[in-house]
Amino acid sequence: MGDEKIAVPDGLELLGYGSSFKTEIGDMIERLPAFSDMGRADVEILAEVMNAYRAAARTVIFEEGKRDPFLCFVVEGRLDILKEAGADNQQRHLTSVREGKALGEMSIIDNQPHSATVISTTPVVLLMLTRRGLERLGEQHPRAAYLVMTKIAELLSHRLRQTTGQLIERL
Repeated sequence: MGDEKIAVPDGLELLGYGSSFKTEIGDMIERLPAFSDMGRADVEILAEVMNAYRAAARTVIFEEGKRDPFLCFVVEGRLDILKEAGADNQQRHLTSVREGKALGEMSIIDNQPHSATVISTTPVVLLMLTRRGLERLGEQHPRAAYLVMTKIAELLSHRLRQTTGQLIERL
């Protein structure tokens, strides 16, 4: 499928990508709950279009308002999600995200700017899937792309249900 090194935010250190790092990325994917039911053959296909990165604590992964069409899976570490709010546009802490979770799923689908800022609170290891990587997956391995898109839809559905539940509690 070809190797692809991508432009990423400052502070992210590339651990590996593509066919030369496929086994290591595959092992990381298998640790993620979102892909626990995916067979190794599909995992290895997905691994070819993902990149692995490491970042120190206090690294900005996503910046609110910036357009970065990629999705990250947290393999190790913890991140905070911050949102500008109020008349002073101060960043407010929304939640923390731990290993096994995904970030950026809306931006990879709709190519719109990020709705919040994400900063690592500990050293992190991330797997990144770009919009172009997802497109290549669809062109070359439609079944694997379908599985990934289904996982992304499940993530979005879960987040919408959580948000709806929080909204009801506040009303």
